[in-house]
Amino acid sequence: MAIDKESSGMPEVNPRKRTTKVNFAMIILVVLFFAAMGAVAWWIARR
Repeated sequence: MAIDKESSGMPEVNPRKRTTKVNFAMIILVVLFFAAMGAVAWWIARR
């Protein structure tokens, strides 16, 4: 869904914008957090 009527309809992602970089960093950090917590849970379960 696009706001501009003359756009292609797909959202445009500009990787040079600071907000886009922050969003990508947050996604990576969340994935790393879940991986670390999964490893800790696996380690505790094996004890």
